[in-house]
Amino acid sequence: MVISKRVRKYVNYALAVIVIGIIIFSAVNLVQGVQPFYTVSDTPSSMSPTINYGDAVPVYKVPFSDLKVGDIIVFDEPQGNMVVVHRIVAIETDENNSRYLITKGDNNQTNPLTDPWKVTEQDYRAKVLMVAPFIGYLSPALWGSNAFLVIIPIVFAIALYYIFSNEKPKKNENEESASEEKNKGGSKS
Repeated sequence: MVISKRVRKYVNYALAVIVIGIIIFSAVNLVQGVQPFYTVSDTPSSMSPTINYGDAVPVYKVPFSDLKVGDIIVFDEPQGNMVVVHRIVAIETDENNSRYLITKGDNNQTNPLTDPWKVTEQDYRAKVLMVAPFIGYLSPALWGSNAFLVIIPIVFAIALYYIFSNEKPKKNENEESASEEKNKGGSKS
């Protein structure tokens, strides 16, 4: 199947906009001190079926006070040194009127109960914006590196697409007509 030049041009523009958007999104998050992407590396995922092993989640730091029940957030486990991605199931306040979150994974087999900790503003990292299925498989996070590096293979794959999808440039009309006249003149002898 041959893809028309017009369709290819629009696909190239769309990919360029996506790459530029990812770079701007990442830069804004990094300036705010937030890692822009996390890759789910536990299997089975505590957030399955919403977020599965190998899925990537872009995140954005929204104010702690703006979080609501149902939001999926990234936070440091208060009782350990693990980063957790779970859903907010309740918001409560303590005797000092400090707000804290009760969280739980969506996977009822691995997480039948709410988490045994209270997520405070100090534990909170960012809110999950969306789930990018399977994108995490490109991430070095699944190879034992920082999940932010997921952007490198994506940019590399898009660059390869640009390199190999472009056709050889056509000669302009004047060069084509001159070339045709030359060929006609050379065949008369």
